[in-house]
Amino acid sequence: MAPVIEAAPDLAQLLDPSEIWPDPADCPDWPISFGPSSGLTVQGPAAARARLEHLTRFLSGGRKVSTGMPSLQDRKRLRAEFFTTERVENAWAIRHGVRGLGPAHPKMADRATAIVEAAHIRGYLRKLELADQAMAERDKAAKESSARVVLAQAQERHAAALSEYKGLEIAAARHEQRCADERAFRRRQELQRHTFPGIEADVR
Repeated sequence: MAPVIEAAPDLAQLLDPSEIWPDPADCPDWPISFGPSSGLTVQGPAAARARLEHLTRFLSGGRKVSTGMPSLQDRKRLRAEFFTTERVENAWAIRHGVRGLGPAHPKMADRATAIVEAAHIRGYLRKLELADQAMAERDKAAKESSARVVLAQAQERHAAALSEYKGLEIAAARHEQRCADERAFRRRQELQRHTFPGIEADVR
């Protein structure tokens, strides 16, 4: 029977973006590149997810990784393995906004940097997701506000029209009575001028 190989912790999820940037808006955009002609170069979420997948594969070393964030115990152990707080890596602070951490050993530098960038990307995606949610909520609130204004205006127009309608009831009744009187007058004339003379002519 083949031995069961446990999945390795996902090092790309070792650092928690919500701990590094409690306010998602504080997470820098990704990626950040500094050149002679530009300040920030920002790509979108698709490129960020692709880069995160690449970092995950790099950190796994080809091994199968477990899904989800490592356990608290694994996180404490792995943080101590990869990072130290005795030295501050300024490049991480500038490029990724991660302060107070440095690689525990020069041999760990590449993987530690990949872990930091993975946390940056996850924080960036979190910021974009929350920004999209906030925009959707603002759009929804704007539509609801517009609908309330339309409804209020319709109610005002309806109330004004109903008040005018009720005010015209007496005049409308007078008009209907006048129309009925005119029809009665014309019918009376028709009887007097045509019907009665016709009947009298028939009996002579």
